[in-house]
Amino acid sequence: GDEFFVLARDIQNVEHAKVFGNKLLSQISVPYSLNDEQLETLLSASIGVCMFPYDHISPLDVIDRADRAMYEVKLAEKSGITVSNFTNA
Repeated sequence: GDEFFVLARDIQNVEHAKVFGNKLLSQISVPYSLNDEQLETLLSASIGVCMFPYDHISPLDVIDRADRAMYEVKLAEKSGITVSNFTNA
């Protein structure tokens, strides 16, 4: 699968991050068409979230923690959201 990074501003807490992630999941799963032909391909996503800022943060740290959270989703259910517990680096 493809991986990409989304940097979202003004997400104040974990609950807001989950709402945003669920909106992404909802839009990803909408059937789409190409050249007016409905495609039957089902898309899903595994979303890993890392909230920041926090002490001693680096860009690589944010990406690593979000990536680890994403793999937790992939191992558990293949589509969903997990928020990184950054206190357990």
